[in-house]
Amino acid sequence: MGDRMERYIDVMKQALAVMETMEEGLAHIATQLHEGRVEQSLPLFEDVMTAYAVLERSLFPVFTELKSDAEKGELIKLRQSLEMILTGYEEQEYGRVKEVIQFTALPKVKQVKSGLEQLFSPFLVS
Repeated sequence: MGDRMERYIDVMKQALAVMETMEEGLAHIATQLHEGRVEQSLPLFEDVMTAYAVLERSLFPVFTELKSDAEKGELIKLRQSLEMILTGYEEQEYGRVKEVIQFTALPKVKQVKSGLEQLFSPFLVS
């Protein structure tokens, strides 16, 4: 493994942990919305958005190094679903927010996480 890949190993490990946290966060937001606790869900969604931004910034160089346009594309689709959630919050369409989380964002987080695990597994074998 080249020195350049070596320095990405921590990024890969952290990315997988962040994906796990995002998945848990989105699931918790869905529960809060289901219970009518919109105000409590907003700060958590802001955390999810921040986590995504860090993830994208740290992973794009890794994708370039690994020549992995597919995973980059999937990450961008995840961003688009998060942007739809943000729009739902801004327009106070909380039913739509719940739908997007349940049917788009959560499945996409799981898909991206699985793809990253596959992509990174050769480098993370201890």
